[in-house]
Amino acid sequence: MPEWFNVLLLSAGAFGLALLLVRFIGKRLTSRLTFFDLVTGIVIGVLVAAISLRLVNPVNGLLALAVWTAFPALIYVLSIKYKAVRDIVQGKETVLINHGKVLEDKLLEARLTPEDLLSQLRRKNVFNFADVEFAVLEPTGEVSTLLKKDRQPATAKALGLKVGPDSVPQTVMLDGMIMDEPLTAMGLNRNWLHTELEKAGVAPE
Repeated sequence: MPEWFNVLLLSAGAFGLALLLVRFIGKRLTSRLTFFDLVTGIVIGVLVAAISLRLVNPVNGLLALAVWTAFPALIYVLSIKYKAVRDIVQGKETVLINHGKVLEDKLLEARLTPEDLLSQLRRKNVFNFADVEFAVLEPTGEVSTLLKKDRQPATAKALGLKVGPDSVPQTVMLDGMIMDEPLTAMGLNRNWLHTELEKAGVAPE
């Protein structure tokens, strides 16, 4: 059997295995990845590539993959149940600004310069330290901010206005196919939908 064919088969198998392993570990938003998540993803990717190119013994590679999948999955479960584990794996939040005052010792602890902090604030459309009442560095590296009351956008509640609740939009047709479940959830049926489409002069297709 040609070498290229072996690599092709191993790569296809490793790709399917990696997909299953990632699904097993669990979903996580890319913007919320911690350093631990990043390292785990890199190691799994390197191991899959090594198995595909036969740089390691397939059995040893699969064993390493099993370890790097089972351990993170176990740690994720434990971190959900126990805050102590979560603090070790993901890290703790760090208060950077408190009552409008920048905490320089906390900046040093987080390895951030004032310019780094200001750059993070600008991403939140905040251009002045004095406008911030409270700022926290999240374990993901993102800075969450609370503006001072006189700098916060006006809301209906602050203006004393009463507004009605918004309803959640429902998709009742997608790619020309009628979706019965959302219609039923709203107490409607296909006849109603066809009537509304006719009123709008739109063909169901």
